[in-house]
Amino acid sequence: MKKERSMIFICDDVRHEEGGKVSLMGIYNDDILINKTNLPFHFLKLCLVLVTENINKKVKNLTVKVNLPDPKASITGTIEILRGKSKANYIMVLPSFIVKGETKLEIEVVFNGTDEVIKKEVPIRINDKESQ
Repeated sequence: MKKERSMIFICDDVRHEEGGKVSLMGIYNDDILINKTNLPFHFLKLCLVLVTENINKKVKNLTVKVNLPDPKASITGTIEILRGKSKANYIMVLPSFIVKGETKLEIEVVFNGTDEVIKKEVPIRINDKESQ
C-alpha cells in the first residue's frame, strides 16, 4: 500500500477556473510576513487548501481545525471520504481576523477512524524594516 501524503497550503485566494481547474493565488511559503508599519493588520481573507491522497480505507472523514490568533475566529470543518476513494481535496476560507504582533496559525487535521493527526503551525512574523 502506498504511503499517505498530505499537503497543506495557505494562500490569499482560491479561484475555480473553467475546465475544473483550481488556481491558488498568493501562496505563502513557511510563514506570513507583515510590515510593522501595517500593524494592526486585518486579514480579510485567507484560505487553507488541503490535498491528501492514499488515505487509509478505515478513514470515513477528516476533521480540519484552524486556531487563529483571535480564538473567536477559529474554525472547524469536516470532509466526508466517499466510499472507494483514496484521496480528498478541501478548501476552507478562514474568517477575518486582526494581527497586532507576531503570532501563528495552528492547523490540525484528524483522520477519523485512525490515530493519525497532522499538525502544522504557520508563523505570522513582523518585518521591522521599512517596506521598499
